[in-house]
Amino acid sequence: TYTDQAGDPRVIGVLIRQPQGAVLPMPVVIWSHGGSDGKTNPEKSMAEWSTVTARAGYFSIAIAHPSRDGRSRDKLCMSIGMDTETCHRFSHLNWDRPHDIRAVLNEVDRMAAGEFRGQIDKFKIAVGGHSAGAGGAQTIAGAKRNFLNPPGGLSDSRPIAFLAFSPQQPGNSGFFDTKFQQPAHSWTDVDRPMFTATGDGDDSCDPTDIP
Repeated sequence: TYTDQAGDPRVIGVLIRQPQGAVLPMPVVIWSHGGSDGKTNPEKSMAEWSTVTARAGYFSIAIAHPSRDGRSRDKLCMSIGMDTETCHRFSHLNWDRPHDIRAVLNEVDRMAAGEFRGQIDKFKIAVGGHSAGAGGAQTIAGAKRNFLNPPGGLSDSRPIAFLAFSPQQPGNSGFFDTKFQQPAHSWTDVDRPMFTATGDGDDSCDPTDIP
């Protein structure tokens, strides 16, 4: 549980997959799912990928990002200075994903000093995600997004590597490219390793469709 931008408590679910017999201290991978509907059960969040990384010796954490009702979304918009019209177009999940990931990073710090002392390496953390979760991972890596003007960043210095599966392209979900008299793009300040992957069926990436 953490306090969100609007001052409300936000509860996120996590599931830890701890490999048996792994070399200690274990590196950590945090997984963030996609989907605008959100999830409440972390057992159904990035289960395949979280299992793969756990079997490879990584202390793997899957996050379930809950959705928001209308009242909560409106209160969030007000707290970050959005007018009503902008709020109606605002995808709160693009704001919540990186903030939820940051809350989990704080929890990793606590666990590394507490019940998992000597077992996890808080200096070897990767953050991975799919779709909206990929957007959250990129945001934590330092990618800026047009939530407000000027574009804001929510970078966190603790992870050392990132994985982005089926990520958003420029012109989508607040990510932007260069344009006349704007030499910077969303990823200008990303200076840590990031593995990006997409595949057959990711058919919404037509660059000619960018407004």
